[in-house]
Amino acid sequence: MLAGANRSSPAHAYLSGLVGLRLGRIEDAIRDLRQAVRHRPGVAAVHIALATALRESGDAVSAIAACAHAVALAPGHALAQLERGLALRALGRLVEAQHAFGSALACDPALSAAQEALAEALLLAGDMAAGAACFFAYQQADRGWMARLAVPRMPTRVENGASVILVADSGYGDTIQFLRYAQSLAARGCRVMVECQPGLVDLARMAPGVAAVLASGNARPPHDVVLTMHSLLHVCGLSNSMVQPYLTAPPSRAVGVLGAIMARPPGTRAVGVVWAGDPRGRDDRQRSPGLTAVASLIGLPGIHVFGLQVGAGRGDLTDRSMPPGFTDLGPQLADFADTAAAMAALDLIVTSDTAAAHLAGALGRLTWLMLPFVPSWRWGMDGAGTPWYPTMRLFRQTGPGDWAGVVARMRAALMAWSAADIAVR
Repeated sequence: MLAGANRSSPAHAYLSGLVGLRLGRIEDAIRDLRQAVRHRPGVAAVHIALATALRESGDAVSAIAACAHAVALAPGHALAQLERGLALRALGRLVEAQHAFGSALACDPALSAAQEALAEALLLAGDMAAGAACFFAYQQADRGWMARLAVPRMPTRVENGASVILVADSGYGDTIQFLRYAQSLAARGCRVMVECQPGLVDLARMAPGVAAVLASGNARPPHDVVLTMHSLLHVCGLSNSMVQPYLTAPPSRAVGVLGAIMARPPGTRAVGVVWAGDPRGRDDRQRSPGLTAVASLIGLPGIHVFGLQVGAGRGDLTDRSMPPGFTDLGPQLADFADTAAAMAALDLIVTSDTAAAHLAGALGRLTWLMLPFVPSWRWGMDGAGTPWYPTMRLFRQTGPGDWAGVVARMRAALMAWSAADIAVR
């Protein structure tokens, strides 16, 4: 608390709003920051914080209005331009968002968050080469982040035969997505080592072209080059011609899970469902529909649903009575290798945009992915397919927050898929 601030003061309201933002208590943050704005309408930082809270709540229109106040008060405020761009992107206004990110960088060329946001906006809009180059430049410039990853300045190309360490630089899903590049580097005679999250070590060992795997934080063996996973978009190019699928489930994993899948009622199809990601992840409030939203997918004739949900999303099961056509496998999934084994035994995986989607796609499993109105850059803004994962079908929101429409279309597709399968049998 600022010196002299009491619980009813504008300073307290502002600080409480910031704390609410940090802890994910978005509604509380909006309430406190609106109070701060009423008492300090001439402070740009207060409007920016309110804009952030509004955007994270899904109200991007009001966030843009809050940004307009901040920009009017401080036209050269880089964070105001950055937040304005993020709100525009949330509405799918990508060209305007790119201009806003450019304005933020003009105000502060060292604002790495603006460069990252610009890169992702370019990628989302389909300008893959420019987006990949921008992301590479962003990572090179953010020496603090690179130092934490212990990644020295990266080359723009890798010599044939080099010894390369690929370092996980983001979430589990990103690591799984970029493991595909190991085989293209190995085809050039490179020795490829992967440094990744402990929960992915066993799975990464199964990726073609990977010679060795070490958990993040362990001592690195001798090498020539260290690259972040995201840098591969630029260093190795954007070709998706690598062999698919590029992951397999490790043998002798999740025996109990496989038994549960095999024990489902005779004649039913096995569908795995994931409804939430990590709440600490970026835009998770927009990406995770939750169990209530997808509940109508459970109990359909001819389909037995197996819950693959792990992590915080399992809280949706607390004190909830599930129908007979549902089996919860979550407690038996200790890591991604276990989940991979389960997916290999399922007929279809239905998932939100989380690491499970990348895992299912990398395994070559039939996968249906639920996407928010403005998704992560890798999915683009339109289309039902993706070159990243040929066996994946995308179900997109037609407007911000429209999970009901997504699930209704997915339910109809599931019923048609099940009926066609029954007819064949």
